[in-house]
Amino acid sequence: MIIYPIGYENPVPQSVTRLQARLALINAAKWDLIKPIILEMSDPDKSIALAWFEDSIYWRRNDPYVVSISALIGLTSDDVDNLFIEASSL
Repeated sequence: MIIYPIGYENPVPQSVTRLQARLALINAAKWDLIKPIILEMSDPDKSIALAWFEDSIYWRRNDPYVVSISALIGLTSDDVDNLFIEASSL
C-alpha cells in the first residue's frame, strides 16, 4: 500500500502495462487468483477474457474485465485504484 501525505492526491492512472499490472498483483498476492476465475467462465466470455489476460498490452482501469475480475478476487474499487497507482510506479 502506498501512503501519501495529507492533502496530496495522486491521480489514478487510467491504464498501465500488463507487466506493471502483473507485478502489482504479484505484490498483492492476487495474480494467481485471476486465471482460475477466467477458466470457470463460459465461452465466448472465457476466450475473450483469456485473450485479454494473456495478450493485452495495456490494462485500462475501467475495462469491464478489470472491474468484474477485480470484484471476483475480492478487490474493492479503492483497492484497484491503489493497485493501478502502485503499478504505474513499477
